[in-house]
Amino acid sequence: MNLKARYFSVTIVSLVTVLLMVTQNCAQPSFMISEGGQLDLSSSQAYVDNPHFNLMSSNQIHQTFLSLTGQDIDSDVVRDEFNRRRTSFSDQGEVKAINSPYLLSLTSLAGVSCNSILVKERALAENAKRFYKGINLNGMSALISDKAFLDSANEFSQTFWHENLSESETSELLDFKKQFLGDVQDSVAQTGHLLNGLCSVMLANIRVVSL
Repeated sequence: MNLKARYFSVTIVSLVTVLLMVTQNCAQPSFMISEGGQLDLSSSQAYVDNPHFNLMSSNQIHQTFLSLTGQDIDSDVVRDEFNRRRTSFSDQGEVKAINSPYLLSLTSLAGVSCNSILVKERALAENAKRFYKGINLNGMSALISDKAFLDSANEFSQTFWHENLSESETSELLDFKKQFLGDVQDSVAQTGHLLNGLCSVMLANIRVVSL
């Protein structure tokens, strides 16, 4: 598994952790990567050894998230979340800062940033939506098709990463959707959690926060 794919896998798992804690108030599980092994944070040394790779500072992450999610004005909710999480980020751009608190903070900040997209598109007609076309945002979560889910994922990857999803990333996102829907009771509220989670895992990605 290459570095970007490994990070993507871990980010999805950290996101599932956050969502399940929010929706079920459950205890935080151990971090695992998709291949079934324990998360080995020493792998960040591979990033450190790459002279062409650095992380954004906390303020850069904040402003980038606002820009990519189309927020012209920093809301109180996003600002408060950023202030809670900023100490988990490295203002020196050190890649060794990638650890469990960093990943959880990144996905949490991405979640509140992405919520602005969900709120905006819930108020739009179907033909005016950009990210959630073909999805009834006020419908039950079980009615979201894999195709519509992946169409949204591809729109996010083009917007946030300027590239297409790989086959492995597509597979991981479908596994994330299956796991999430299998762990929660179907409802309109879970539609919002699932889709906001999709946006979050695309936004809280190494392609976005690296320099």
